[in-house]
Amino acid sequence: MTKKLQELLTALADPDKTIYLKSDGTLGSADDTNLLGIIPKIPVQSLGSPDFRAEYGVKYAYVGGAMVCGISSRAMVKAFSEGGCLGIFGSSGLQPARVEEEIDALSTDLQGKPFGACLIHTPQDPSWEEKVTEIYLKHQVRV
Repeated sequence: MTKKLQELLTALADPDKTIYLKSDGTLGSADDTNLLGIIPKIPVQSLGSPDFRAEYGVKYAYVGGAMVCGISSRAMVKAFSEGGCLGIFGSSGLQPARVEEEIDALSTDLQGKPFGACLIHTPQDPSWEEKVTEIYLKHQVRV
């Protein structure tokens, strides 16, 4: 990899900086007269829908998780939510007692930060669906 390419890749890794590319392939500045192109800064928080961010009370319009059987664990949901994103706990396939334990812990740990949880229709086990729905209502899980 050439030095020019390495410098460009390093610059591209920071979306909060404007990149000025000179005609010789090196990085320049706004004052250079031989610019080939400009890549404007694109802050990560500006990506996605502002309505989504407002609706869910998140800094970033990103959702993560929703993988069943706790694959989207409490730790993962907590990391997403504390990082300004919407984390979804993967409760489908877990016993209702475990779902309640995890949702209770998330509610306590996140202290009002947004998060959600899976609810998969289970016609083969409607009592599971009913119990988990009651848990979500009890803990005011709305997503």
